[in-house]
Amino acid sequence: MAYRFSSLLLLFSLGTRCLCAGQAERIAAAQWAHYYADIYGVQPDLVDAVIEVESAWEPNAVSTKDAVGLMQLMPATAVTFGVTNRFEIEHNIRAGLAYLCASSDLFQGEVRLVAAAYVS
Repeated sequence: MAYRFSSLLLLFSLGTRCLCAGQAERIAAAQWAHYYADIYGVQPDLVDAVIEVESAWEPNAVSTKDAVGLMQLMPATAVTFGVTNRFEIEHNIRAGLAYLCASSDLFQGEVRLVAAAYVS
């Protein structure tokens, strides 16, 4: 009986650590998203929505079209904005927001068009 209890305790502690690590990563991603939203003058809610739609806040997400990370950066976009590791949370968000702002200029700040262009 003691063996079974210690096994359950071990499984619980491992699961708890994994959950905390994922939560910490999500919190860090949200902090970077809001930091760069402020830097680029973008509504944080828009950034959160783009990340939710693009990757569901999964920093290791990979699409069938080779877009990766939270903001689903394409290889050419990463190169344009100086990102060498598209999975790096901070760099992915920074480049994604830089691209979002470039799109915003193109569409004269029309949020619906900017969001549609980003997620397509």
